[in-house]
Amino acid sequence: MKNKILIYLVLVLTILLAVSCASGISIYYNVPAEINMGPYRNIAVSSTVPFKGMANPPFFVRAIDLDALWDTLITSSYDVSINNKVANYATTKLVNTLEKSGFYNVTGPEKTDVILNASVLGVSSTEALAKNNIDAVIIPKITSLTINEFIQSRKITENDYSKKDKDGNPTKVTKIHYYLYQNVDLGFSYTIIDAKTQAVIAVKNFNSSDSRSYEVDKYGFLAPDPYYMIQTMIDSYQYYITKQLVPTTARKNVSLMANKPKINSLEAAYDAAKNGYTDRAAELFYKEYEASGHLPSGYNAALLIAATGNLDKSIELLRELSRKYTSNDVEKLLSNLLVMKQKNDEAMDQIAGKVSIDYQNNTQDIYQVIMGN
Repeated sequence: MKNKILIYLVLVLTILLAVSCASGISIYYNVPAEINMGPYRNIAVSSTVPFKGMANPPFFVRAIDLDALWDTLITSSYDVSINNKVANYATTKLVNTLEKSGFYNVTGPEKTDVILNASVLGVSSTEALAKNNIDAVIIPKITSLTINEFIQSRKITENDYSKKDKDGNPTKVTKIHYYLYQNVDLGFSYTIIDAKTQAVIAVKNFNSSDSRSYEVDKYGFLAPDPYYMIQTMIDSYQYYITKQLVPTTARKNVSLMANKPKINSLEAAYDAAKNGYTDRAAELFYKEYEASGHLPSGYNAALLIAATGNLDKSIELLRELSRKYTSNDVEKLLSNLLVMKQKNDEAMDQIAGKVSIDYQNNTQDIYQVIMGN
């Protein structure tokens, strides 16, 4: 675990040293996860609980008007197996998201399910989780799944060039076209449980909808499988799950203050900043500020110091500038850096696992309650 944290911090530090020349100076800082998982770095993920509904999906897609009712026969592409397919896909994506974050040691469903299911037979899941050094358990669940398919006819007037009127113009004919509509609603949740106390740490819910339409032949057309629509929905959740469970890195781009009043000797400092030599540029700007009190030099030095990751020193310099000068730019940067520092400090505490949480013991077997057993 110590090696993993070290690698994580090195990656963060590497990013902190980057500077974007095209759109200004880039200040990178860490943003805490929405859920404080600092004390829970060894996590076990169960298989996603499938949706219990949709026991008898229709074999044929229903028609919603008379023309479609009598003229079309479209086979639905999904059956009851879609429940397990969706659950399995959700499990795979969640485990991959957590593993790729580099923030957790993840025990997968193969082992987690055995531990949790054993509690049905009277075996203590809390003791088994403790033996496997697991801090928290995540139980994902498909809370709802609705697939609404229907065929609708539409009468469309077209030109028939095979038949022309007396003036040589194509005649107008009315034809019936058939359209398949697929509307999907998906609900997904995950519950995080303290492995020691069985207290619920957090519950997060996601709900999304999507729809597609296709022009179809009236007989023998096989409807496209809505499973692929559902996969896209589950994929879209992963970004938000990462923000909820993993400290991330954010970037703020800020432009250097213009060289006004102009000091010709500062061209080297601006060139150094432009070319990504952040430390050197900060040194040159700060040297000029100390010598002449030049506001742009002091501001630029503070900005570049922040870009190297030293937010404390940058804030100290900006406070000094704020006392000496009246500058909206200084006040704005100072305000932004104070917010960044607060977020960065909180994120670093999460990364270091410093925050302790005290939950009350739960006497019921919370795992089976959530999994619906």
